[in-house]
Amino acid sequence: MFATDYQDSVKAKSYSSDLSWEQWEPIKPHLHTSYTGRPIKLPLKDVVDAIFYFTKNNCAWADLPHDFPDYRRVNEWFTKWRDDGTWQRLLDTLREEVRQAAGREPSPSEACLDSQSVKAAATGGARGAAMAASGSTAASGISW
Repeated sequence: MFATDYQDSVKAKSYSSDLSWEQWEPIKPHLHTSYTGRPIKLPLKDVVDAIFYFTKNNCAWADLPHDFPDYRRVNEWFTKWRDDGTWQRLLDTLREEVRQAAGREPSPSEACLDSQSVKAAATGGARGAAMAASGSTAASGISW
């Protein structure tokens, strides 16, 4: 049993990052396929809405508005879904469905790289990461 119905929502208001109930329906089945144990009492739509709010607003978990579920529980679900591959499977499935609805092959068959991407890849890596910042004392040769 999952808390996903309208009356189960704990939020008092909606945010621009919230999913509509229509958008939630295709996502809902992908979030509990591997779950076993006690019935989930937390509305998972509210958890997903909180994750989208967190992502869109680039805030700390503890700064989620108080009408979302407790931020520790939201982070717990996010971490579980990220680590067990649920997010990646969901994104892959939704991408394939959108491509098929547009009359395209489910998976892209080509990729495009622009010249800036190629240049960045050729000069990046360990050497670039190991360079000292230009304003640092190590880079300027000044020692205190």
